[in-house]
Order: sequence, then C-alpha cells, then structure tokens
Amino acid sequence: MSFYKKIIDVFNQAPIAEKGSTLTSVDIVKDNERDTTYFRTLEQGGIRLNEKQIEAVRDTEGPLLIIAGAGSGKTTVLVSRIGYMLSVRNIPASDILLVTFTKKAAKEMKERIGRLPGITPKMKREIHTGTFHSIFLKILKEQGDKRKVLSNEKYKEIIIKKIFREMDVQDDYQPESILSLISYMKNQMVRPYDIEGETPIEKEFKEIYKKYETWKEDNNYLDFDDFLIETYYLLKFEPQILKYYQERFRYVMVDEFQDTSLVQYELMKLLVAPHNNFCVVGDDSQTIYGFRGAESDYILNFHKEFPTTTQVMLDINYRSIDSIVGLGNEVIKHNKRQIPKNLKSMQKSESFPMYYRPEDENEEARNVVDYIQGKVESGEKDYRDFSVIYRTHAVSRAIYDELVLRKIPFVTYGNNKLFYENTFVKPIIDILRLVENPNDEEAIISVAPVFYLKKDMVSKCLDQIAIEEELHQEPCGNRIKRVIKMLLNKVKPFQKQSLEDKLLLLQRMKEMTPLRAIQTIRDSKAFYYDKYLEMNKRKSLTFHKEMVIEILNELESSARKHNTISNYLAFIDDLLTRHKEMNELRQGENANVVKLMTIHQSKGLEFNTVFLIGLIENILPHKAALNADEQEDRVQSKKAKQKKVSKTEEAIEEERRLCYVAITRVKESLYLSAPKTHHNKAADESRFIIESLKTEDSNGAS
Repeated sequence: MSFYKKIIDVFNQAPIAEKGSTLTSVDIVKDNERDTTYFRTLEQGGIRLNEKQIEAVRDTEGPLLIIAGAGSGKTTVLVSRIGYMLSVRNIPASDILLVTFTKKAAKEMKERIGRLPGITPKMKREIHTGTFHSIFLKILKEQGDKRKVLSNEKYKEIIIKKIFREMDVQDDYQPESILSLISYMKNQMVRPYDIEGETPIEKEFKEIYKKYETWKEDNNYLDFDDFLIETYYLLKFEPQILKYYQERFRYVMVDEFQDTSLVQYELMKLLVAPHNNFCVVGDDSQTIYGFRGAESDYILNFHKEFPTTTQVMLDINYRSIDSIVGLGNEVIKHNKRQIPKNLKSMQKSESFPMYYRPEDENEEARNVVDYIQGKVESGEKDYRDFSVIYRTHAVSRAIYDELVLRKIPFVTYGNNKLFYENTFVKPIIDILRLVENPNDEEAIISVAPVFYLKKDMVSKCLDQIAIEEELHQEPCGNRIKRVIKMLLNKVKPFQKQSLEDKLLLLQRMKEMTPLRAIQTIRDSKAFYYDKYLEMNKRKSLTFHKEMVIEILNELESSARKHNTISNYLAFIDDLLTRHKEMNELRQGENANVVKLMTIHQSKGLEFNTVFLIGLIENILPHKAALNADEQEDRVQSKKAKQKKVSKTEEAIEEERRLCYVAITRVKESLYLSAPKTHHNKAADESRFIIESLKTEDSNGAS
C-alpha cells in the first residue's frame, strides 16, 4: 500500500506486545489431581487452557471477577467453567444461570457447552441461558404477568406520534430520539415521576414519557425495557418470589459485564444474594456504551460491592498479532480510571500497523477504496476480507459515496439510513429539491418546520391546490409559492416577511453551486438553518450540538465536488437507489461484501483487515467529548462525580476506550488514517496516537 507508511518507520518506537506463556493445561494440570480427567478430555477436544484460564474455571464458589482482555478467550473460559461445574463439582444444571447480551451469544454458548465431553442433552437443556431481557420476561410470565409485548419499533413510533399530535408537538420531535431517551431513563431506573422537569423541554419530555407509559398500561402492554424494571420491582417488593429465584439460580454468570446498566446490575445483586456465587466476565477497557447507561464503575468497584471477590486477569490475546496488541496496550494505558493490564500476544509477526495522512476525507476514501479494489481485482483478496471502522456515521459519508459510485458491494451495520437521509441533512436536501422543482410536494411538506409552518396546514393547502387543478383542468404553477400565499394571512405579521424572503432566496439559489446554496441555507438571514436547530432543542434532543455541526459540515464537504444543484441531486438520488439495491446483500452472513460500521457496532467482532478512518482530534476523541463540561444535558456517573472527575475527563476516557476497541478488533492488518484537513480546515492527529507513539521530529507522521 504505497500511500501508507509503517508506524515503525515513522515513529521512534513501535510498541510490540510481550509473548504470552506457551504453558497450557497439558503442562499445568498434573496427572494425579482430582480434576485431571476433565482437563484431559478438554485437551482431546482441542481446548488447552492457560494458567489464568484454569484458575477461572476452577473457582466456582463465591464472587468472581474475570477481567477478560480483548481476544483472551473469555467464551472458551465461560463454557469450560460451566462444564467443570457440571462434570467435576456435580452442580445440577438447573442451578446455573448464564446471562448474555445477545441471543446469538446465548445460543452459541449453549451449543458449545453441549459439545463438551460428559455433558448430556438433559444437562444442556436444563441450564438457564439467555439475554437479560429474555430471562426477566420469562420470570414475569412465570409469575402470572399477562401483558402483551410491544416489540414492533414502527408501532412504538406510531404511538409516540399520536402523543405528539395530542400535545401539538408533532413537527418538533423525532419519535426515535424520544424512544431512545425513554429507554435510557428506564435503564437508569428513572420513571416519569422521578423527572423534576426544570426546563420546558424536560417538562414536555416528562409528559410524553408519562403518556407513553399510561398508553401501555391502558392497553395491557410491556416494552423491552419494562422486562427489567418491572422484574426489579417484583423481586424487590415480593420477598417470597425473590427467595424462590435466589434458590433456583444458585450459580449466576454474566458475560460482557462492562455493558451492564444500573437496572441490570441491581437485578443481579438481588438474585445472587445471599449465596453470592456470582461470576462476571468483562473488560473495563471496553466500556463504550455510556449513552445506554453502561458504566465501567460496576467492574471497577465490584470488589467493594462483594468484598470476598477473587479477581482473575485473562491477559493473553490469541486474536491479534503482537504489534496490534502492543498498539492497543499503549493506547489504553493512558486511562487513569481502569484496572491496569498489559496484554501479551501469542502471534509473532513482522508486519506492523500502517499509518497515512491523506489531504482530506475525500482522498482518504479514494485511497481506501483504491486499495480494496486493487487487491480484489488482483485475486489476492475478496471484498469480505475488508472492514472500515469509524467513530460516527458522518465520517463514513465519503466512503459510502465512493463504494456506491464504483458499484462495490458493501453492507452497513446498525443504522441502515444513508447519510443523505439523516434527520438534520434531509431538510437541506429538500430545500435544494424545491430550488429545482417548486412543485415537489414531498419536499414542501418535509421543509415546513424550517419555514416555521405546521406540516398538517401545508398538507391541507396542497390538497386544496390539487382540487383546484382538477376543477380547472390545468396545473396551478409554483406550488411552494401558492402554499405560502395561502398561509400568509394565517401567520403572525413578523413571519410574513420571513416567508417572502425564503421564497426570494429559493429563486436566487438556482444560479448557485450546491456548496454555496447549502452555506446560504445554513447562514443566510432568510433561513439561518443552524440557528433554527440550535433554538429548536427538541430536534436535537439526544444529539450534542457538536454532532449536528459535524453532520452539516460533512454535507458541505460532499457538495464541493459538484457544480450544479441539478447534478448534485442526481448524484444523491443515484446513491439512494443503489443503496436500496445493496439491502439484499445484508441477508447473507458470509456475503462477499465490504463491511462498514461505527466502532460501537464493531464491539464483539473481529476482522482480518481493518481501515480505521478519521483518526483526528474532534472526531476521535470527538468534539462532543472535548466540550463535555459545557453540556448541561450530559449524564455523568455517580462515582465520577464523587471523585470530582470532570465530565470532559470521563468523556475522553470513554473515547480512548473506543479507540482501543477499534484497534483490538484486528487480527492481522490495521490501516490508520488521519486526514490533514477535515471539512476544509486543518486537522490534528488524534491524541490517542500521538501520546502512544512518540515521534522524533516535530512533523510527526505527516
């Protein structure tokens, strides 16, 4: 890859992880020990555990905290530990509860347990495995809860929209954002009556939340988050029921413990008392879901909650080559609030992570796709061998565009919407559509809130225009102009001039480039789109201001390559069409496609070759984290508050964990990219690389 440089060539010292011990159960477990037979049978099945893994497997009583570093074989340890409990300790399978975060993980573990020597089909069947949600829903149902499950996201959005209409705020909030915020509140055990509602928006949210809960109650429904909080109240206030489940689940294990929310942790504490046979497996260095309520404090303070805790550190990485493990170690060691760890590697390699500073995000995208295309065309690789990982969806815009234009198959994880369909982007695109076609009814309705008009009023005007056209058997001309004229006598005096200014500006924008037109929409007195978003905090309720600005700046970056609005809209429409065609490829797990995802979505996965793009200040770490102290709505963990850790310090540590997670997904080849400019402004390399790899000259890796 000619445009990438080896880190070792650029930096004074490339971090290489120590080699892990090659000793396994073959060497460690002697022939005369009481559990020898079990470990020998594991070895026959290809499972050879290292010293720390054996320690975790053998420790079955009391609280146990397993710190499982990236790629350290935690699933193998959990499966082998359950096998040990069944085969060596003769613990009844029905006494064991294993909680996972995904159905896929629960299914995989149960299958692997079933393949262990000596495990009967009956044992496999009787072990309780499942996600938090599935297990606690089962408890509710066993205790006679007859409520239906509200699982359809679209239906939930319909309910929320109905509440919006009742409150006359239908144009002001996004239903997905409200549902996301309600979910967060429930995971933090905050009910509507717990919200003080100091600001008008907080009061509105409290009312929406309350009405949503009332609707469910009246219609006999539970949603996913209710499975947890309703079970918590059931166990908390029904001691006999709690005692029954404490005796039923005498051995409790939780996988991915670092992702646990408050309500999940509180539920576990209730269930495991008083026996405290509680084994949790996780890595505080991989706590990256703060926005969902996950906190690293639950791992960091586990020994305080359970004073007799045994801690085992799984510190040998079997996934990645030593230079990848070494880079991960160097990045994460700069976090202050963590359990110190230094992972070792079992895979020696002469290759190193590669580093590059393209001119901007568009060159970055071209270079990445050039490399992928070249390797596939030469027959060296398939598309499925490549993954592109980034901090936010906005950063992926240029890669998306490049892949779609070259007709290279790809799939995205998580958010299935194209950048141009984003909540904050679409109104601007629709204003451009009206510049080209003032009769585009869908665009007219879409931009109504930006014109400070209600969508239902605009829809009624369009219906009236359609009736008039039918009566006169001829088109009525400029629809957006007609709609505004019809509404001028229904708006406040100061709005009239504003609406007329907007109409004039739509005319003037015909001659502008798409970049200039977007800048005009954002900055001109007629639209002031940025100010509109800033003033209308409802629109960006679950987004930090910096995220919104990043998205809009990215839109400008995409428009720079196009000379006319017409060409730009044709380009976007082509992207949207091809993106829909790509949806079919999502169905196949082993489809020959490039994988694109945010770092959050990459968690738990592993890849041979990864491009980590946008490795610059204000992206990773994100500007929202760097400005955390100024954000009144940013939630901070209780422990951080008690220790007087600032919001910014806490946020940057989570950003560093994100960087660590991205690096540790990689088995062999990692390409790091830090554009010199971003959105037409000079960009600095991410501090996470600078602080980890000391440069000899002042130009660093430039």
